[in-house]
Amino acid sequence: MPIKLVVDIGNVRIKGGVFNEKDALIYNFALPAFPFSKDSFTSHIKEKAIETAFISSVNNQLEMHVKTSLAEHAIPCDFIHYANLQLKLDVDKPEELGHDRIANAYGALARFPLNDCIIVDIGSAITCDLVTRDGRFLGGMIYPGSELCAKSLTGHTDKFPLVADSKPASLIGNSVETHIQSGLYYGQLGAIERLIAELKMVTPSPSSVKVVATGGATHTEDPLIGQAKSAFVQDLRDLVDSIEPNLTLVGLHEILKEQLLKKGS
Repeated sequence: MPIKLVVDIGNVRIKGGVFNEKDALIYNFALPAFPFSKDSFTSHIKEKAIETAFISSVNNQLEMHVKTSLAEHAIPCDFIHYANLQLKLDVDKPEELGHDRIANAYGALARFPLNDCIIVDIGSAITCDLVTRDGRFLGGMIYPGSELCAKSLTGHTDKFPLVADSKPASLIGNSVETHIQSGLYYGQLGAIERLIAELKMVTPSPSSVKVVATGGATHTEDPLIGQAKSAFVQDLRDLVDSIEPNLTLVGLHEILKEQLLKKGS
């Protein structure tokens, strides 16, 4: 049975998903972006009847590695082309938008086709984007993730240590380490809450907006992340309507279907 592969190449992880002819995600995987392992990547695609692949990428070097691996298995691939999208990118410079943000918009509209949506993608950076139910990407906000904030504190001070990115045992810390840990953890949740609130206020009907969270921080079952984010995801549920770890993959598949339909027409 012919199946389709979508690949999301980030700066930290490479994620992939295999969809069957009924548009169901039947297999997905994640592996470290660096160092890239061809053997690890091909172990997820070999012996599968993949007819085509569709790629989102924010890293040119990794992109070439993935393309080479696919070519060795005779799998044709394509990328997002801004000019061919049905989604209207209502921003000044569409070419500057990350492919993953576009894919997330498609994924959110597939999940909530009758609502304006805010997509919160929580990874190295936190992006909050607004897409309307009539298919317009209006832009959004970018905020540093907790790991970047932790590294910035350590890199720009003499005595602040680099702390683990996890929920502290107590809201009020009792050491420098736990002071920083608490500030980063609750500061990130507070930032997300405020970003969502501000974006809702620019919509005609804030109460009807659906908020979807995705990104590396939501992958609690991912062995690259383990259970360190479980508490964060539980707290995040209070701020959003839906948590969709595979939203980017679903969105890429929606774009692929759109492109294939155009080619067939």
